[in-house]
Amino acid sequence: MKVVKAVLDTGLFESHLHASHGKPTALRSALRTWFCYTTVFNAMELFAKARTARQRRAVEDVLSAVKILGMNGRNAGKFARIAGPGGGGIDPSALIAGICIEAHL
Repeated sequence: MKVVKAVLDTGLFESHLHASHGKPTALRSALRTWFCYTTVFNAMELFAKARTARQRRAVEDVLSAVKILGMNGRNAGKFARIAGPGGGGIDPSALIAGICIEAHL
């Protein structure tokens, strides 16, 4: 049996965190269906939006259900090429895409 993998975006976690307790969510469905990942950048977004200790604990709890993918420094050049040429900042979406490509997801 082939394991199907999915990389989950920040919005899926946010919707789950804002849902009524026990209510079915897309995150719960995803976790039942696939082996789920997210990236360190998605995790950072969630923690940045958490304002209280209770919210931070809720983020920690929800992230414990998935594997968090990080960035390998030796591939920095590849990540920069994904982001495109120029002197501006790098779009977080490009960094997330780079991590997914690096992880073959």
